[in-house]
Amino acid sequence: MSEIEPKMNLENSLFFKDDSNTNTQLRNIPDEELNSIMCKYLVPWIKGLLSLSGENSAERLILAIPTIKELCTGMTFLDVKKMFEMYAHSKMELTPIANYFDIILVGKIVSEYRKHIKHNPKKPIAKIKTMNDISQNEKDEIENEILEKTEKYFKENRRVDSDRWYAYDILEKRGLINLSLEEKKEIQKIAIKNCIENLKNKIIISRDEHRAIKHKIRNFEKGIGTKIECKLIALHEYYKQKTKINRN
Repeated sequence: MSEIEPKMNLENSLFFKDDSNTNTQLRNIPDEELNSIMCKYLVPWIKGLLSLSGENSAERLILAIPTIKELCTGMTFLDVKKMFEMYAHSKMELTPIANYFDIILVGKIVSEYRKHIKHNPKKPIAKIKTMNDISQNEKDEIENEILEKTEKYFKENRRVDSDRWYAYDILEKRGLINLSLEEKKEIQKIAIKNCIENLKNKIIISRDEHRAIKHKIRNFEKGIGTKIECKLIALHEYYKQKTKINRN
């Protein structure tokens, strides 16, 4: 069986330290913190581990977050890490596929991992660091690297990497992006238009997919599901203005 070459970087390597003093199951982590951890650290880590690239892979990975939360609720993040590493390293009865990810695959990976646990009872393991256990210096270091990579990508491609939409949260927290209510409303109008146009440009191959797209469009028209696109638009404007100022 083939094996996917794993990739790691500072953004998630600090998060997966094995010498931490907590071992919290996902079900016991407050939902807001859990979502933040998964979006900022677990998602980029899985993306690198499985060599996921392109907008489709990123979208499928984001859509799989609720499924991962549901199926892995009794696991710690170290369990989740080990589970995906076993899949990537061909240590399951599943052939790893580079640059492929969907909700069905998550179910198969979890099922295989549960079989492994059943036949190989866990020994006491080191506990995972939560965001509350990471020092402020470590958090700043992680966030600075995220911003550096986001800006570098923008300068090279003249657009924001869609997988790094969470850079908006860092910039907003630091007061570098401070949008008025009216500006946010205008951005949402553009986001709704963009999301709908992207869906309409998709090739529809089945009636079920057609119904799903119509449902998504109705939600987009109400502003539901446009938050990430709003952040990407705001990031684009921020880096466009920053690049212009630096050139002058």
